[in-house]
Amino acid sequence: MAYNGAEPEEPTDPDDPDAPPPKEIFREVHRVSYTIQQIDHDCSIIPRGSLVVDATKKVIFNNYYTGLSYHTSAELRAYYHFRYPENPQGIAAMKKPGIIKADFLDCITKDVPTEMWIVSQNSSGTHSYLRNLYWEGYNFYAIIGSAEYGGAYYGSGVPNLDLAFML
Repeated sequence: MAYNGAEPEEPTDPDDPDAPPPKEIFREVHRVSYTIQQIDHDCSIIPRGSLVVDATKKVIFNNYYTGLSYHTSAELRAYYHFRYPENPQGIAAMKKPGIIKADFLDCITKDVPTEMWIVSQNSSGTHSYLRNLYWEGYNFYAIIGSAEYGGAYYGSGVPNLDLAFML
């Protein structure tokens, strides 16, 4: 057991009804778990059109997705957060009966600050790359004209709180 800065407590009898409940100790594993959830919430993105909603309101991968075009992949509005929608229009669209349009997720252009995402393309024009400036170390790629895309976080787990002063 790792030392967490507190003095170890005397063990109590688990069958004693008058014994106080054991204290929950906030450990490093809890902090790391919360940080990973925050990074996943803020950074997991997908290209537009790669997910669809079927007739039973399940979000599934689009089998007919063929990738983004060269010009579309250079625009931030072509990328959406890979999470349950948080904007009112997306929530209403998911609850509405009938067919749902492709824009039911949160677009990354709505993130605050608005310049937290940087999009670039390689010199041959075959790949599009996105970087997140708030969670430095998150990188996303999409192969232009292909259904292949992905992202990963290689940072320190510390958000860039100075982003507002950098813009």
